Amino acid sequence: MEAEKLNGDTCLQLYPLKLTSNKRIHISKTRDSKVYQLVNAYPLPLTGGIKTPEDFWGGDVDVSGIRQFLKHIAVDIIHIHTLMGLPIEFLQLAKQLGLKIVYTTHDYFGLSPVPDFFDAQLGRSFAYEQVDSQLAFWQRLGSQSSSTMKLRVFQLPIYVQLKKIAHFISQFRSNEQPGNDNKMVNETVTIDTEFRKLFEHYRAMFRMVDVFHFNSRVSQGVFLQNMPELKDQKYMVIPITNSNIRKRNLKQPNKLVESQNIRVGYLGRFTPAKGVYELVEMFKKASNSTIELHLFGDASRHNFNVKNVYNEGAYISSELTNILDNLDVVVVPSIWEETFGFVPIECVTNGVPVLLSRHVGAEMLFTDDYQGKYSSQGELLKKLNAL
Repeated sequence: MEAEKLNGDTCLQLYPLKLTSNKRIHISKTRDSKVYQLVNAYPLPLTGGIKTPEDFWGGDVDVSGIRQFLKHIAVDIIHIHTLMGLPIEFLQLAKQLGLKIVYTTHDYFGLSPVPDFFDAQLGRSFAYEQVDSQLAFWQRLGSQSSSTMKLRVFQLPIYVQLKKIAHFISQFRSNEQPGNDNKMVNETVTIDTEFRKLFEHYRAMFRMVDVFHFNSRVSQGVFLQNMPELKDQKYMVIPITNSNIRKRNLKQPNKLVESQNIRVGYLGRFTPAKGVYELVEMFKKASNSTIELHLFGDASRHNFNVKNVYNEGAYISSELTNILDNLDVVVVPSIWEETFGFVPIECVTNGVPVLLSRHVGAEMLFTDDYQGKYSSQGELLKKLNAL
């Protein structure tokens, strides 16, 4: 939005927060004339999936009020960043009024009940599974999810503070490395009709989009594989950045001397989708004592008890340049179909090479013959050994 404003556009923001006793979904003003809130929006399943699919569609929507709102603001384009909380009637009315709808693929919610399309229990993405197999994931993830009542907490006015608390608590939960326990997955699952209805409901919303902005070839591949009919709609692939990333005027890099260990870095939280646990396992099996792994970005002080693996804890953005100055290479080992990812750009603009998984959307900015790309854990191990 800030970039669009700098481009000379007038931007209004609509977001789902406020709850009232009458439960009708409608739009109201805030103190900021450029910001509106979607009141009594559908629940926001920010993590963990959907337990009761019937709570996520078919609610009481103030259609006439939303139509009046869209006429009043008189915008040209509706730019959607997530389907979370949004009623389908909002899109239907926008289409009736001739407003163009653009969607940026920041995450996969709608195609998936979780934003990252990843099953932490199995340790893999289910983005390319067949429909019934995906719906089985929806149901199983839902059985472990928060109730709608708990999700409603995210729509309270104190949401920002609660989110910080939840993030803090999640750091301690991430101390335990999840295992790949296949025993809990049934081979045959009867699909609940309510999940199937919700599955189709979100796809109907995606079909109303006029232009898809895929922020990488990775996100393009996931969307078009899951909804081939989107190939008939207009779309484009445009990588993204943020205003904090600036190319440095690099001095001559420090040269490694023979007595120095090679310092490999990882920047990110300790979540299965990020591939950090596989990376630590790789160092656990390695016999070369001249290479170190330094983990940055997670507030937990988890000790992996692996020689030459160091948990350096969380960092703030102002510390990033100094961190990168003390690393020789950074690994981006994501195993989910990461829609983009800023870490590779942050590294190369600071003069640090990266080893990056081809699951990372930002890989499109590197040439096909870039030596740091890899497709498997075995290939990563070879590249680390080559160092």
